[in-house]
Amino acid sequence: MGAVHALTHYHWPGNVRQLQNAIEKIVVLADQDRIWEHDLRYVFPYQSVQDEIQDEVDGMVLPYDLKRAIAELEKKYIQHAMKLTGSTRKAARLLNLSQSTVVRRLKEMQSSNQFDTEQLE
Repeated sequence: MGAVHALTHYHWPGNVRQLQNAIEKIVVLADQDRIWEHDLRYVFPYQSVQDEIQDEVDGMVLPYDLKRAIAELEKKYIQHAMKLTGSTRKAARLLNLSQSTVVRRLKEMQSSNQFDTEQLE
């Protein structure tokens, strides 16, 4: 399936502005002048993470520590963004965060041994 096919067959829940923003994000973050299917990871980056999280949520037994769950979710998203992009600047843009926030969260994760830098390789 090509990039054009994927973009034209995706159900865009927003309006045309959502599609425009997606295309702009791909153009800014893509490595080449042409958009390839693998560049769509910038628009649809979290499907596998969302599936994994849904599996965890489905298996939860209440009561559950919500603060811990939110911290785990944030950790997974940041790790996934870093793996996809390889830089804090691009990861921040992908996550709609400031670069300083991503750097701070990574430092917090590293200091508490929650972040494995080998996962980025």
